[in-house]
Amino acid sequence: LWGYKATFLIAGGSVLLALILSLMVKDQGIPVPKETTNQKRPSRKLVYLPVLPIALALGLISIPYTANKSFLVSYVDGTGLSVRPDLFFSVYAVALVVFRLTLRKQYDKVSYSTFLLLCSFAMIGAMASLYFMQGIPLMLLGSVFMAGSYGIMFSVSQSATATAAPIDQRGIAMGTYYLGLDFGSTLGPVIGGYLYGNIALQHFYPLLSVFAILCIGM
Repeated sequence: LWGYKATFLIAGGSVLLALILSLMVKDQGIPVPKETTNQKRPSRKLVYLPVLPIALALGLISIPYTANKSFLVSYVDGTGLSVRPDLFFSVYAVALVVFRLTLRKQYDKVSYSTFLLLCSFAMIGAMASLYFMQGIPLMLLGSVFMAGSYGIMFSVSQSATATAAPIDQRGIAMGTYYLGLDFGSTLGPVIGGYLYGNIALQHFYPLLSVFAILCIGM
């Protein structure tokens, strides 16, 4: 609508605003007291094992999200659909805000496994909506499902990670969480690119839904 220059200016302004706001945050966290005797050696662990299943689940659910983010425009062009792909992420953003405001109190009340199951089915719903998409309504339904899947899993997994580790292990626990996120964010475009370039387009979203199905079995 506005072109790449305006997009980069808006993105740059958002980064600058985020930097200013981050400088205004006052950390009220309780510091970990230093041990005066028998001080432990620094941990050399690369991952925090109790968080690894959470990281893996987030990685799997990230694959169809990032693949769709990378190839939705190409998919629409390749199939000749008369839809505006930019509306997908606009509605996704609005739906995500609504979901996070509505469900924020449930993160500590509902089990992670329940969220994982619901978010996995929501991702399957998103893939099905995009597979059957012939116009804007199903595309927008897919964006709402996507917000209820990846968007909520991102927050729930982060919350579960923070509570799964003792305070002196939260750094490596969060590192494990982001390892799963990076895993999915890297593989998503790679797998999406392979599928887009080597299979018939009608199989694109059904094959991506396999990763959500794998989450159900975890």
